[in-house]
Amino acid sequence: MTLYSAVLFLHLAGSLVLFAALVVEWFGVDFLHRAVSAEQVHLGFRLTGVVPRLAGPSAALIILSGGYLSANIAGWRQGWVQVSLLTVLLIAVVGIVFSGPRTRALRRIQFEASGRLPSDVRRRLQDSALFVSVCLRSALILGVVFLMASKLGFAESLAAMACAAILGLLLALVIRKQRQKLPSTA
Repeated sequence: MTLYSAVLFLHLAGSLVLFAALVVEWFGVDFLHRAVSAEQVHLGFRLTGVVPRLAGPSAALIILSGGYLSANIAGWRQGWVQVSLLTVLLIAVVGIVFSGPRTRALRRIQFEASGRLPSDVRRRLQDSALFVSVCLRSALILGVVFLMASKLGFAESLAAMACAAILGLLLALVIRKQRQKLPSTA
């Protein structure tokens, strides 16, 4: 095994862990959104609490290994590499700016340790920004995988990532509309 193939393995493993973090976050946000009891909120918080411990190191591993891989193939001059790096940074910013503060604010809400949630707490837990954030970041990371497979030029890569972002936002909108059709359990 060469150093290049070992780093490529680490790059792919980091990508899988990042996907796993997004799946865990997706479930955690869904639990929070649907919660009617304090126990369900605590489960949602346990799930979302794992995400930074998975996403941070995996994103760092992806960027560092991607840098090494790109340097070995003169990739910094390739459009898809440039757009992929920008997108990974954008994914981190969206997670840090939109999901992080909202999740921390939700954790500070005071309510009884057990039993049904007050309606004002339920409304705060149903803030759609967390779900929009996870949908957008999931679509963007799939867009990066598409760029890795297709190796497009810069302009085409930007267009592909714009399409991925639009699809992520549309997914969030469709899911939000479906959730509004569900009967309230409060």
